[in-house]
Amino acid sequence: MKKEKGFIFNHKTITIRGSFINMLFTMVLMTLFIVAAFRKEVADNLKMIAELIIAIYAISYGVWQGKKFLEGKEKKKEEESKE
Repeated sequence: MKKEKGFIFNHKTITIRGSFINMLFTMVLMTLFIVAAFRKEVADNLKMIAELIIAIYAISYGVWQGKKFLEGKEKKKEEESKE
């Protein structure tokens, strides 16, 4: 029997997990921040797109949390209907 959720994929729905996408995005940002600490050009470029980075991260996290909330609500309805 396959696991329902893997580290990268949700095997039940055959989709990439939102938590993996957020973790990957966070790791890329952390790498950029570390590089920016040593390279002025990278730091200057990050300053120019700071608002964009924040917006993308917030939207990504919000969509992931919203989906988790809706899935939890659906699961709760299914459990109530079984009783």
